[in-house]
Amino acid sequence: MTTSTPSVDDKTVATEVDGVQIAGDPRPDVLTTPALEWLAELQRTFGQERNALLARRAERRAERQAERETEDEGESDHWADER
Repeated sequence: MTTSTPSVDDKTVATEVDGVQIAGDPRPDVLTTPALEWLAELQRTFGQERNALLARRAERRAERQAERETEDEGESDHWADER
């Protein structure tokens, strides 16, 4: 089901497409009803895998940050030993 609201130049912008809701002001020149239906289909098809990849990306970033902090601590200890 698509729920729409009127907008600029009598174009119609969907505010909800099959349970996918727009947060904020919709842009009628970009977020047309067909565009939102396509995005909703992409999310239904690939959303689970996309979320898993995003979670893995966050994990890798955290791991790299921890490695950098460990390296920085090692460098600080090295300079302290030379004093």
